[in-house]
Amino acid sequence: MTVLDLAAAGAVGVPEVGGKAASLARLLRAGFAVPHGFVIPAGVYRQAAVALGLDRPSAGRPEEARRRLLAIDLPAAVIEGVGRAVDDLLEGAGSEYVAVRSSAVGEDGAGASAGAAGGMAVLVQRFVDAEVSGVMFTGDPTVIEGSWGVGELLVSGRVAPDSWRTDDSGILARRAGRKITRSDRRDGRLVTGPVAAAEQAAWCLADSRVQSLHVVGRKVSSVLGGARDIEWVLADGTT
Repeated sequence: MTVLDLAAAGAVGVPEVGGKAASLARLLRAGFAVPHGFVIPAGVYRQAAVALGLDRPSAGRPEEARRRLLAIDLPAAVIEGVGRAVDDLLEGAGSEYVAVRSSAVGEDGAGASAGAAGGMAVLVQRFVDAEVSGVMFTGDPTVIEGSWGVGELLVSGRVAPDSWRTDDSGILARRAGRKITRSDRRDGRLVTGPVAAAEQAAWCLADSRVQSLHVVGRKVSSVLGGARDIEWVLADGTT
């Protein structure tokens, strides 16, 4: 098992696909607008770690373990499986780009990869050229944050987003951000540039969109069984 379709990943379980991929698989099967993708399960990592003698907990040197892992050749079956999966994923997608994301098996994926063979799954999804990106924390109240372009600047804390607090009655409070830069895909790479003055002064989401995101957040929380941190994008007029 070298590659799993994302829709099937939830049935395999967190120990193989990680928490992020398992949750997205559940949402995809429930009908949410999740970009399609595939997962390289953590077993691929564990096999490599065992072969290098990195399968036992150690207080040793994580950078050395990382260097040794990066230096090995991937098995031909993994290369072939990933190649086929990428071809299938991009067929009819209208874009040749993908997003590659980690999906940790444990809370501390980085720590696990440095010592024992708990490992890390890899999630590959269709890349979405976002008009607006953001995060949503579905507590009580819900907090929604957003900014222009692809979300790399927001999640890294390099841009101050617009923010809203919502509950089932509507928008409770709002705070304008300082949206002076944005990232967008240009010629196969993410390029950071200035935001036009008119967009700096404008809210990145209309109130109706904020309220619809709140409803989506509530539904996600219901499916996954509790409050969640959610990454979202607005592209082609759809979140």
